[in-house]
Amino acid sequence: MDPKAGTPGAGWAIAATKTIAEQRAMENCKATAGSGRIEFCKIEEAKCDDVKK
Repeated sequence: MDPKAGTPGAGWAIAATKTIAEQRAMENCKATAGSGRIEFCKIEEAKCDDVKK
């Protein structure tokens, strides 16, 4: 998410790996942040349940 209060940049994702989920979340943040705030998107929290079947 964009760490500045009141800015629209936010993104989340679910994927097969944590790395892919983080990449997709950043893409989603950048898509909603607006051109003047894209560089401020950063990963705030990431979790992985690592379920193996």
